[in-house]
Amino acid sequence: MSDVLNSWKEIAAYLNAGLRTVQRWERERQLPVRRVGDGARAPVLALKSDIDAWVRTRKRGVRKLRSEEFRYEISRTEELLNEARLLTAKNANLRHELRDAQVPFRNNFTALRECLREMRSKQYQTANLRKFPQAESTQSGAD
Repeated sequence: MSDVLNSWKEIAAYLNAGLRTVQRWERERQLPVRRVGDGARAPVLALKSDIDAWVRTRKRGVRKLRSEEFRYEISRTEELLNEARLLTAKNANLRHELRDAQVPFRNNFTALRECLREMRSKQYQTANLRKFPQAESTQSGAD
């Protein structure tokens, strides 16, 4: 059996950890991984013997690292929840401000609509008087 692990999946399986976890261990805990090529997305490989030595040198071992990561994830989740609560409160305040700001616009819109109705009514009356001028004289004589 080969001593070489040829991908993140193989490395994660060997350490009995998640893919992102071993990638984070490479970044934060110097997991001995070699990149074949340039860049962060270059293929990786690792030697089982190097990984075994890395695990032995870690005083807490892989299991302890997992519980430490869970504590980190829990604290990060709590931070995000607090941020979400703050954003929710801000959102509620903004909705109230928006609702309050809409009242004058609604009132102005209603007033403009009434003015428009009155103008259309006067325009309609004026147009009818032009079309039927005798109707006006008949109505004037009846009064």
